[in-house]
Amino acid sequence: MTASFFSTSLCALCVLSRLTPILAVESAAASAQTVPSSSINAQPSTALSTAFPTNTLAYALETNYVARTNAIPGYNPATDQPWTGYAWGSTNVGRYRLNTNSVIYGRRGATSISVAQFNATANRLCLVTPRHAVGLAHYGGVTNGHLVWFMGTNGLVHGMVTSNVWTDFGSTSGNGEQLEVVTFTRDVPADVQPARVIGPLTNTWQFIHSFLPSPPAASRQLVVCQHGYVGVCGQPHPGGVICGQGGDSGSTGFIMLGDELLYTGAFSSKPSPFMQQKINDLTLGLGLRTNDYQMQVVMLTNYPKWPH
Repeated sequence: MTASFFSTSLCALCVLSRLTPILAVESAAASAQTVPSSSINAQPSTALSTAFPTNTLAYALETNYVARTNAIPGYNPATDQPWTGYAWGSTNVGRYRLNTNSVIYGRRGATSISVAQFNATANRLCLVTPRHAVGLAHYGGVTNGHLVWFMGTNGLVHGMVTSNVWTDFGSTSGNGEQLEVVTFTRDVPADVQPARVIGPLTNTWQFIHSFLPSPPAASRQLVVCQHGYVGVCGQPHPGGVICGQGGDSGSTGFIMLGDELLYTGAFSSKPSPFMQQKINDLTLGLGLRTNDYQMQVVMLTNYPKWPH
């Protein structure tokens, strides 16, 4: 293994030298930026047979998942890991490589999922702006000065240093939901891309379920669990069952729409106006422009609600 494999951000002087320049503070906070989900080519195949009406989100997710997995020779969902060489509880990130046979390989947003972090190796974070990631408050373990690792599209592993960790257990959010927002000392490199999130941002967890049949696993809501496997809740893997063990709290959940992973907040902090508000507050505290750190929201409202 050569030193060039790692991001130079491991060096404290390098971190300080690469801080984003301080810009003028805005007089008013910006709001999350939205695009319609119709802008995503969500259905790679209409020839697949499903029980879902063809105009529904469930149909788009199911046909997408089947088409993607059918394209991988010998695909086995029980052993799908986004990174080869991954081992639960290990921070030996130098041996990790992108797994080209993973269903999420090469998808927009795949690099937003943290590979590991020192002192909190099981809990995952999901990058939602170039400088902010979210996790789950009750899991904890990430504090100021920790390294959080992301693997870029070029296979480089970048160690991002945390400068602020804000948590809330529902007392101030107004909706009773937990929230953890982690700020880094610099923006992530260009080969690490933040995930876009589902919208609208009001009650997103309940909102997405109004578009999908029950149980959620039937509609291909995916999770990257603490053991580094990706699949639906209840999917067996060599270390147990996805979503089925203590420590799976904080796992990154998403839907795969077309070539993109959209963050849903499953088992982690839910996207919301309050989340964006806290990101704005933390950004202003650094003297940076909030316009540069807005979540990108993909609206699902062009799909009909599921007749529950």
